[in-house]
Amino acid sequence: MKEISTFLSVFEVFLKVFYTHINPIISFKTWKGCKLRENHIKILMILTMVGEATPTFLSKALYVQKGSLTTLIRSLVNMDLIAKVVSKDNERSYKLKLTKEGKRFVAQSANENLVSLSELLDSMSDDEMCSVITGFNTLNNCLERKSGTTL
Repeated sequence: MKEISTFLSVFEVFLKVFYTHINPIISFKTWKGCKLRENHIKILMILTMVGEATPTFLSKALYVQKGSLTTLIRSLVNMDLIAKVVSKDNERSYKLKLTKEGKRFVAQSANENLVSLSELLDSMSDDEMCSVITGFNTLNNCLERKSGTTL
């Protein structure tokens, strides 16, 4: 039990520094004069990983109510970052996917994130970085085994 309390203590500190230093880098972007917030970015990340997704899938993955999700989807469609792919069987049913512009945004954001995170973590030694990577890999593997999926 001691290890869990130590983990929680360390994790609490991590969350504080994450939301101060890392979250602003990855969760708030501007694209062609439009502001994208955290849930916009999460939708684009999910679509990058899975290719296409239904609004129901996104709603469950993001823990967002469908009404709020509809607003997010509409804004991403209006920015030409995602497109609706209507089902051939049911015209009321659709999936969402990244557009070419959406793929460009994701690639540019990934490059910007890499630069910003490199600058943020540049004081870390190689050994320290390896320890962080090992720790995250261990945690990822544990959580993937527990849930049976990565998304």
